[in-house]
Amino acid sequence: MSWRPGNIDADPLFAESYHLKSLGGRWQSVESWVVDDVHSPCIDAGDPESDYSKESEPNGGRVNMGAYGNTPQASRSGYKLSVSSTPIQGITVSGDQPGTTPYSR
Repeated sequence: MSWRPGNIDADPLFAESYHLKSLGGRWQSVESWVVDDVHSPCIDAGDPESDYSKESEPNGGRVNMGAYGNTPQASRSGYKLSVSSTPIQGITVSGDQPGTTPYSR
């Protein structure tokens, strides 16, 4: 198999109805937002040239991959952190995509 730029080989972390799990919140079928304890690698990982204006804030400035990308039901981006050389007690930083570093307590 040949991977083209932009393809990923990771668990998308789907919740119900193919919504992406998110530290920033995902749409739930009961018309509300739910915060997860994991963050999908598909959030803010769509085509950088694609429109993301229909995604609610925080949206990371880039469209999500998947069926709900650029829709009002798109999973929200995690919170952005500025990483310093001094760690903050109780904060765990993870992620490898610039500008999309999610955090958890």
